[in-house]
Amino acid sequence: MTRTLSGLPAPLALRCHNSVTPPPASDVLSSTFVDGVANRFGFGEEEQEIRNCLHDYVQIGSGLSKPFLASQVFHMAFQYRVMKNMFQASNHGTQKLQSMFNDIYLRLEDNFSLTKDQESIIRVVVQDHLFHPSCVFFNLAHVEVEKTLRESQEHCQLVHIFKNPNRERILLSAIKTQCRVSKNALRELLRDSVIGDNTSTLDDFCHVVANRFKRGGAGFGVGVIERARIAILRRFTHENQHLVNVLPLEDERSATPGPTRSRAGTPRPDSRTGTPSTDSTETTTRPPKRRRTDGYTGGRPQKGHDYWSAVDSWFKAKLLDWGSSWSTPQWQE
Repeated sequence: MTRTLSGLPAPLALRCHNSVTPPPASDVLSSTFVDGVANRFGFGEEEQEIRNCLHDYVQIGSGLSKPFLASQVFHMAFQYRVMKNMFQASNHGTQKLQSMFNDIYLRLEDNFSLTKDQESIIRVVVQDHLFHPSCVFFNLAHVEVEKTLRESQEHCQLVHIFKNPNRERILLSAIKTQCRVSKNALRELLRDSVIGDNTSTLDDFCHVVANRFKRGGAGFGVGVIERARIAILRRFTHENQHLVNVLPLEDERSATPGPTRSRAGTPRPDSRTGTPSTDSTETTTRPPKRRRTDGYTGGRPQKGHDYWSAVDSWFKAKLLDWGSSWSTPQWQE
């Protein structure tokens, strides 16, 4: 048997050579055909990568028959087109869903309100601040409380409120309201402890105020400085009884009861005269205003002349004279 230089039989060497020989040009799909298929399925510049994949597939499958390769190219282009349509539809649906969520979010923002737990937390922080001896400027209590809540926003369940201007505005309004309510409650306790028939000793009053305002109550005890500040407030209240029932204008408006109406009946014609008449039980009447029993005299005080403004002014003057430390001799006296 004749052998070639490679050592293989001549017919076998010929077959091996033919197996790696590129097919005739007539059996290879042209790039024009591939581009035509890509154009038919609308592959533009954004789908250039898909178009390149079709050309690469043709080069890889160069040993396949031309009809089979053409059908595979067409099938792949079709699949790419279907996936693109699905993606566009999904993206459109996602955009619509996101738009709907945005609308819902805006509607919820319009009706946003604090939860009961958040209101309770604000009340606890406000009252504890008013009890703390560092609180000597009561009309600025809302500023200090807002600062405390901001620093402890995660612990106080307020993370979703800060950095949102609208929610911060609602929070600040709630803080101011709670400060006003708590200050009025403290003012009334101070008044009743030194004025009237139900006065109390300093020890008893410290226990009452601690139970009501201090976080943890009186069980943690009342410190010397806390006791001293309460004693100062009691003495100031006793020496300025004319200010005890003077509220700031904003508190006066909230304390004045507004008119209320009873449920009115529907007039019906009298059977004899034909004119409308109303039974005595259906008459619309405005109930008389209830008289206040806390000694509140009303009136509109000038700005800065209410009870807490006077307290703040007193502490401000004494801090300048005696220093800001409770350990100075003047404060000790």
